[in-house]
Amino acid sequence: MNAGYQKALKRLKEAKQENSTVLNLSHLELTEIPPEVFEYTRLTELDLSFNYLTSLPGSIEKLINLGPMIKNSWFLFSIWLYKYAMAMLDTFMP
Repeated sequence: MNAGYQKALKRLKEAKQENSTVLNLSHLELTEIPPEVFEYTRLTELDLSFNYLTSLPGSIEKLINLGPMIKNSWFLFSIWLYKYAMAMLDTFMP
């Protein structure tokens, strides 16, 4: 576990303590998102910018209150947009 991953867990813990709906995990050099993040379903905003992520796990769908979350990362924004579009298609065309 690298220092960025540990900082992400610390920021998550602080967000939970503050009952925050926003989590900033930017600039942590993350290559993956800690799974614990996906258990904090209160999140409405998740900033993952300036990390080394190449994909998002399927468990991102657990964050049902999450709006458009990616800042300064068009690749991951396009992943979010694709998942959102697929969810909309499932809603209207079961």
